[in-house]
Formats: sequence, structure tokens, C-alpha cells
Amino acid sequence: MVTKNSLHLLLVLISTIGYTQVLEFSELEKLPLAVNSEDEESLPIFSPDGKTLFFTRSMHAGNKGGKYAGQDIWVSKYEEGVWRKADNSIFPFNNNYNNAVVGVSADGKTIYMLNVSPSKKMRGISFSKKINGQWTAPEDILINGIENDGSIAFYVSPDFDVIFLSMKGKDSLGEEDIYVTTKSASGEWTKPKNLGPTINTSGFEISPFLSPDKKRLYFSSNGHPGMGDADIFYSERLYDSWETWTTPRNLGKPVNSEKFDAYFSIIGDTLILLTSTRASKLADIHKAKVVKSNQEKENKQVEDILKETQELLENIKNAPDYVAENSSDVLLFFQDNSISLYKNSEEDLRKYLDFMKRNPSKKLRVEYAGKIMESTKVGQLLIRDRLNFIKRSLKDSSIAEDRVEVSSNFTGAYPSDVLMNALQLKIK
Repeated sequence: MVTKNSLHLLLVLISTIGYTQVLEFSELEKLPLAVNSEDEESLPIFSPDGKTLFFTRSMHAGNKGGKYAGQDIWVSKYEEGVWRKADNSIFPFNNNYNNAVVGVSADGKTIYMLNVSPSKKMRGISFSKKINGQWTAPEDILINGIENDGSIAFYVSPDFDVIFLSMKGKDSLGEEDIYVTTKSASGEWTKPKNLGPTINTSGFEISPFLSPDKKRLYFSSNGHPGMGDADIFYSERLYDSWETWTTPRNLGKPVNSEKFDAYFSIIGDTLILLTSTRASKLADIHKAKVVKSNQEKENKQVEDILKETQELLENIKNAPDYVAENSSDVLLFFQDNSISLYKNSEEDLRKYLDFMKRNPSKKLRVEYAGKIMESTKVGQLLIRDRLNFIKRSLKDSSIAEDRVEVSSNFTGAYPSDVLMNALQLKIK
């Protein structure tokens, strides 16, 4: 029997597979001494043309203020097939605090920077423009709601329309979590919003990086299952939302190791950089080439699912109302970390409520994924609010609450992002 439940799942699969581009990587290679020193190098980020590398050095005698004063921004140029000796003198705004480049504009003429002082409350980041070969004095970019109880990192998209943060906030699930902020209609940056338990865990999630097509988020975590200290993961963006992502996948070897691996970045679709302690006690910057793989298999998979979905749509178009005495189950899909339903699910709920009103002897069973949702405080609060939303909807439709039973046994062979953002309805 064709059901809207199966259609929903197929649409979820299409949105996931359609974005997914399986990548393989060459063996990692440590960048030369022109970039890596005996001290710690981290936070690598390319200019758009791939010819300038911005990164940080920590515990280095050449930093402004000396070895123990914080980290500086360093720059290395790629010229005539080699990386030139890194230099920190071109940035007069390096100081005794922690300085870092956290984004570069699409034209390469603006850099976005972080300057962290342990004794001062963070109000945002800053930017500098390159004019006549010189970088201008930094100007502030205010972001309300930043909490820097511990380490903090940013990634600014090249077109300056979205910023990802890793920080420990009041609603963090453990250590640092990934947050997102976007511009409001008035041009101000919104309060950073936690990406929720699909991305964040009781461990730390750090070093966010957005792919150039804005469909994939890379980050490092020690909370998701991995190979060692911290691994690099990726997650696909769903529904054109900045808050809804697929279950993270581990990039695996050779990108990850048993040591600390983080601060992934990519230039075009050909070269990646990351920070790792796999070759020494302190972090170094490594590179690898990108190799696309299994493209033919992926395309065939998408084609098959699209064909099946089209057949389901035709069957549903010609089928009677699916809410009947022997009705199949239906999933209500909520927006991520929200009690707001997607439009299709709003219609599904309305039909179930209409059926309940026409059939006073029937009862409704509402199931949620207790194993996942009750594992964190955030999940517990979210499922409580969603169930209260269903109860209010019943009350508004003059349906007695004793005609509804709630169960935490929703499981099935669904991805975890479906389990966390859906309630299953059953007519009894």
C-alpha cells in the first residue's frame, strides 16, 4: 500500500543523496618548514585563488609579545610551485592576544578576523580590507549573544551571509557546540543558535567550515564515534535551512587518525588542508588532494529514487483519503529544534484530527523516539514541547485528551535525523 509515510522518507533520502558527493583523498602530506615550525600551527584557510595561506602560530618566539603571549596570524604565499616562508609582519594588528583569520571574502580583498582577550567579553569579530597592497585597521562586526566560556572559533562564508561558531554556551550539550548566525532583515547578526543534537554531543564540536557550494558543513568532534582524539566529520544541509542537517559522517582515513584532527578547509574541489598532531606533539598543517569517487553509482541511486518517488506521487494522486479505519501510519516532520511543522505535515495532522472528530470511537497513538530524545536535556524539553503542541491541536479541535496515548517506542529503520524530528501517528 502506498503511504505518505513512504513518500516522506523518499523525499528525505533524495534531499540527502542529492547533496552527497562522495570524496576520497590522497595520503596526507605535512606542509614544508616554510609553513610548519617546531611550534604549533593551526586554523589554515586559503584565499579564493589558492595562492595565499592564512594560519596561526602558537607558542612561537616570533609572535608579537613573544612565545607565551598568544597566537599570531601568519601568511605564506604559493609562488613558482613552492610555499614561501611565512610572515606575520604584514599584519600590524597582531597583538598579545589570540589572533586568527576566520574567513576571506570571495574577491580576496577582505579578511574576517578573531581577536580574543581572556580578560574582555567578546562582542563579535572584525574585518580588514586590502587597499593599495596594505591591510586597513580592523573594524568591528557585532554579534549579540556570544558566550566565550572557554575556546571559541568562527567561520565566515565568503559572501558574508552566514557565520558558524564553536563555543560553550548556556544551552550547549556538553563542551563546545556548533552554532549559526545569519543576518536579520535590518542587517544585524542574529543571536547564535545551537545546531542541536544531530550535530552536537556531550563532547566538543569545533572548527566549523562550510563547503563552497554551502551544502556541506565540516567540523571536528570527539563526541561522535571516531578513530581517536578528535575526528573530522561532515553533514549535509537539508531543506535550504541553516539549522537542519543530516547525521554527521566520519571522513575516515587518511583524513582522520588516532590523534587530534581538526580545522578542515578546502579550496575549490581539488585540495584540502587540516591541522593534526599525527606527526608530532604539537599540531601541524597537512594537505591532501581531493579525488571524487563513485559518481556513476551515486547518479544511478538518485535516478532510481526519483523514479520511485514519481510512481508514488502518481499512486497517491489517484488514491482515496489515506486516513481510514485501516489507515497506515504517518510521520509528522518538525523543523529542527522547533515545534513548527513543515507544510505537508500540517496537512497530515489536520486530516488525522478531522478523522478523529468524525469517528469518536477511534483513538490516536503518538509515538516519539524516546531513546534519542530523552538522552539529553535539550531533547527532553523539545519532545515535551512537541507533545504539548499536539495536545493543544487536539483541544482546539474539541478532541478529548483521553482519546490520545503517548509512547516513546518510535524506532524503525530511520536515520537519526528523522527519529529526532518526527512524531509517528497511528489510528487505533
